[in-house]
Amino acid sequence: MGQSGAVAMLILLFLAVTSACSAEQIAVSSLLTYDVYGTYINKTPTEQQILRTSQLCIFGYSIFMGAIATAFYYIGVSMGYLYELMGTMIGSAVVPIALCITWKRTNGTGAVVGAITGFGAGVAGWIGITSSLNNGVIDVETTFGDYEMLTGNLLAIGVGGIITVGWSLAQPADFDWDLTRAINSVHSHINENDGEIVEEVGREKDEKEASPNAPVPVVDSEDIELHASAYAAEQQALQKMFRFASWSAITLTLILLVAIPLPLFFSSHGESSLAL
Repeated sequence: MGQSGAVAMLILLFLAVTSACSAEQIAVSSLLTYDVYGTYINKTPTEQQILRTSQLCIFGYSIFMGAIATAFYYIGVSMGYLYELMGTMIGSAVVPIALCITWKRTNGTGAVVGAITGFGAGVAGWIGITSSLNNGVIDVETTFGDYEMLTGNLLAIGVGGIITVGWSLAQPADFDWDLTRAINSVHSHINENDGEIVEEVGREKDEKEASPNAPVPVVDSEDIELHASAYAAEQQALQKMFRFASWSAITLTLILLVAIPLPLFFSSHGESSLAL
């Protein structure tokens, strides 16, 4: 497409990089602001303190990203290298995290131990096989080999998953999914007509039993039916989207891991390309 194509690709690349960078900045800033600062440093922060902390975290993380990207560039670490290395670095947490949100018997301690141990196993296997296959030479070029990266990825994911599943089978938990379903549920609202706080669907029974002598709040039956109907519609929509996401994931997995690579492999397309 000539010069116009180069300009279009440059714009596309710029938008992709800035979009991804913005999302990472917001994610890291939220973690540091609420999970670190708001949890361990200042447990009762004001809105101004939260805003200022968030801004400082974004600025600090931007400086860090710029510095480490520059360092990677000068030592020869490419995006392809980082993409393959990502499995070794964070692959050990894939199975533990997946099980934590899908299997109620997942043991929390086992998930943490599995993620940490899998990380250690992945890095050890990656460096070990690099040294073994390259006469002890460990640098950017040798660690970027296919078998070296494959070893690290498989060990990280496999060890993390085996430990998590084994630990959970030996000491199963029994998580109540109703706790997560109730995260966004509203237990009370203010009646716009008289300003009274009325009870709504979802109030826990133990809250009622804790104060048996408390006055019974005014309950609007139509209001309860309205919110119950909205909740049921929301659950149906979530189930519909879950089925869509599941089938999409299965379809993409079959296409990317079976339909495309296997015919290329059996037709020796890769070998003929190398020969050419």
